[in-house]
Amino acid sequence: MRKFTAPLLAISIVGSSPLMAADCGEPPQDKPNLPKTSQQLTADDIRTARNAVVSYSSKVTDYLTCMDNWIVKLRPYMTKEQSARFSDDTANLHEDRISLEQQMNEIIREYRRSRRSNNS
Repeated sequence: MRKFTAPLLAISIVGSSPLMAADCGEPPQDKPNLPKTSQQLTADDIRTARNAVVSYSSKVTDYLTCMDNWIVKLRPYMTKEQSARFSDDTANLHEDRISLEQQMNEIIREYRRSRRSNNS
C-alpha cells in the first residue's frame, strides 16, 4: 500500500499546483516594480531597482533549480499533460524573469544615454 501512496500524493501535489513542491515552496512572488523611464531617475533609483531585480532573479534561479531536482523524481509518475503543464509553468516563470531583466537593462541604458546627453 505504501508503494502506491507516495506516488499518488506526489501526483496530486503536482496536479493541483504544478509550481509548488513541499521542499521548494511557492515560486517567488516578490517581483519588483521597475521605475518608469519617463521620470527623472537618480543613480540610487537605478541601483535600488537593479538590486531588487538581481535579488528576485536569484530567488527564481534557486526555485527553478530546486524544482528541476524535484521533478526528476516525479516525472515517471506524471501523465503527459501534467509533465507538459509543469514544463510550461516553469518555462513561463523563467521567461518572465528574463523579460524583467531585459527591461531593467533597457532602463539602465536609457539612464546612461540621458546622463551622457546632459553632460554634453
